[in-house]
Amino acid sequence: MQRIRLATERTAPSDSRSRPRAAYQPYMLNARASLRQAIDSLSKANADKGGHRINAINLCQQAIREIDLGMRYANNH
Repeated sequence: MQRIRLATERTAPSDSRSRPRAAYQPYMLNARASLRQAIDSLSKANADKGGHRINAINLCQQAIREIDLGMRYANNH
């Protein structure tokens, strides 16, 4: 539940220097790009391979979501 701030409450002045800048994460970005390429290749493959091709695509998509969550976490902590 979000807390509503009253107009009478004081807040610290906004200072962009007080918050650390998001770190560049080349390995995470490269991993995400590789997974997207894997999805593209898997999507072009013919036949379903007994459901394993679709499962591989789903796992790549899940890995991309985890990478995004990990990068977001690292940028906020």
